[in-house]
Amino acid sequence: MCGGSGPSAPPPPPPPDPAIAERASAARKRERNIANNEATQLKENLFERRVAKYSAKYGGRNMLTGSKGGKGFEQSADMLSRTTLGA
Repeated sequence: MCGGSGPSAPPPPPPPDPAIAERASAARKRERNIANNEATQLKENLFERRVAKYSAKYGGRNMLTGSKGGKGFEQSADMLSRTTLGA
């Protein structure tokens, strides 16, 4: 009969280096920030395009640059009084 047991198990691997985990975490955080910045910039560009398209489509007129030139709406005389002031 054989007197010994089989080969012994290999020693466990050494614990992972904490610096490696920190570097990986920092790299993921950097990538996430870059992706967020790109998404934010894309959203702002799309918004500016929509605003420019809307302004161009409707002539860019508003209360300040319209035909009244910032004077607002015309009030009829019967709407004006000392107490209401057109409200």
